Amino acid sequence: MPRRLHIGGQVRKPGWEVLDANPGPCVDHVANASDLSVFEDDSFDQIYASHVVEHFDYRDQLLDTLQEWRRVLAPAGTLSVSVPDLDVLARLFTDRSLLSMQDRFLVMSMIFGGHVDRHDYHLVGLNEEFLSNYLQAAGFTGMRRVTGFGLFQDTSCLEFKGIPISLNMIASKASAPGASNAVFHYKRGNALKNLGQLDAAITSYNRAIELKPDYAHAFCNRGAVQQSLGLTTDALSSYDHAIAHEPTDALAHYNRAVLMQECSRWDEALAGYSRAIAIDPGYADAQYNRSLALLFRGDFENGWQAYEWRWKSAQRLSIGAQRQFERPPWLGEEPVAGKRLFLYPEGGLDNTLQFCRYASLAAKSGATVLLEVQTPLLGLLANLEGVSQLIAPGSVLPPFDYHCPLMSLPLAFKTTLDSVPACPGYLHRADGNIARWRDFLGEPRSPRVGLVWSGNPDDATHERRSIRLADLMAHLPREIQYFRLQSQVREADGATLAASPSIVSFDDDSLDFPNTAALCECMDLVISVDASVAHLSGALGVKTWVLLPFIADWRWMRDRDDSPWYPSMKLYRQSVAGDWNEVLARVASDLRREYSSTWHANDRS
Repeated sequence: MPRRLHIGGQVRKPGWEVLDANPGPCVDHVANASDLSVFEDDSFDQIYASHVVEHFDYRDQLLDTLQEWRRVLAPAGTLSVSVPDLDVLARLFTDRSLLSMQDRFLVMSMIFGGHVDRHDYHLVGLNEEFLSNYLQAAGFTGMRRVTGFGLFQDTSCLEFKGIPISLNMIASKASAPGASNAVFHYKRGNALKNLGQLDAAITSYNRAIELKPDYAHAFCNRGAVQQSLGLTTDALSSYDHAIAHEPTDALAHYNRAVLMQECSRWDEALAGYSRAIAIDPGYADAQYNRSLALLFRGDFENGWQAYEWRWKSAQRLSIGAQRQFERPPWLGEEPVAGKRLFLYPEGGLDNTLQFCRYASLAAKSGATVLLEVQTPLLGLLANLEGVSQLIAPGSVLPPFDYHCPLMSLPLAFKTTLDSVPACPGYLHRADGNIARWRDFLGEPRSPRVGLVWSGNPDDATHERRSIRLADLMAHLPREIQYFRLQSQVREADGATLAASPSIVSFDDDSLDFPNTAALCECMDLVISVDASVAHLSGALGVKTWVLLPFIADWRWMRDRDDSPWYPSMKLYRQSVAGDWNEVLARVASDLRREYSSTWHANDRS
């Protein structure tokens, strides 16, 4: 007779053994479900877990539990699972016609964690993809969604206000892997990759490749995991094998191109993106990355046009989707003389500082320019040349005829490398504010150098761009007076800053953009990593040295120590990824060469 186990059951059914039949705290509920050590291997022909999975606090604990359930399941056994359906809950929360506002907030608590009521507690809902990944990683196969589970159909359909919200799935215990199960190991590797268990994922991909030596998709996905672990040589080998076995796999060409881009091998990256696009012309991520490679090489004519693919790229859209308006967009094709042109930012403050220069070009073309900028920049850009009205985010927009994001203006004005509007000092000088800061700082007794050693901590490339303050100060000459120009100081740098008398520091509130701009004007030099203050200083025409990582942003281009965008800038690039010492040694040497006569003269006074 088949042996059956109901986990989390509070309704007894004939022929079923029940684990945790009595109600109790969720933590006990989960602990009981996780430990099946009282049962032998292969004990049950069927296991039904009724609204248990969503109670697990830690996803590693969930994977271990599913593997424990698999252990006690017979070789031909099945596992049935019921959980709250995250996709349904999300629809309920967003559809105002289905539920009241109060009920929608109860649903939100089920999505994000919280008490719906004292009898019904769920940490979070799950969706079908997420649950399938875990089941696959735990060694199950044949996952499928069902509407009910036969004997338990009356208790498996959780409802909220009469609307079914259960996700019910059945899976089978995978047989012992053999020569015919390369696909199983490949899919298990995918599941483990999605769960962040990267070493285990590589092991599964290796097994799939052993069983099927020409398994191109396994090579490709193994390469992606190796790349995320920093195993560059291994990842390149995996991608090359994937392409050799399946030359028309656009994803393999794309992944290899991304790896080449990360190695600053831009020509190979561009060739890879082009091959991916030749296979799949609609491959938006490849089109977008190709645009960055073109811009990095200085091919602005083709790069700006290709850059419009950013609005279709999933990679780029994580920053923000394209805004929609009733009025048409403007990309330079229609004359704007006598028209009202609405310009708006995208991405970070650095983008706005770099590309707001185009407002004056639009005004010179006869347009009335309406410019929206991020709140921190409102005071700084209040008198930007060419702008008729500055708009704060969230304001009611005035009427306009056309609109254009700032990052599309180079395309609209057909900007080439030779026609970059590199007007030094295009930001308005607040002379009164500068005078106040000069009075506050007093007469300089040594060269004044502003410092920015780290940028926005929320930026994905923050760690790569930033330098430890202790490393920076270990190289800089002590004879110079330094000024902190960044508004935020990382906790790890706080002690160094406090112990560095040669750095003048200000309260964070004092370092808004208008004050930072005035301070930049008071400096002999600004030294900055790739951060918004570097753009601010460059836009003011202040002498600026920018410290760049080995993999620099496309706007700094390649193989040059100057910038076509900022004539007052000098670029210092890493020659080896992650090595700032050589960069800082060059900076220190240049500081001594340019300013040592000044500080020696001050010493004699």
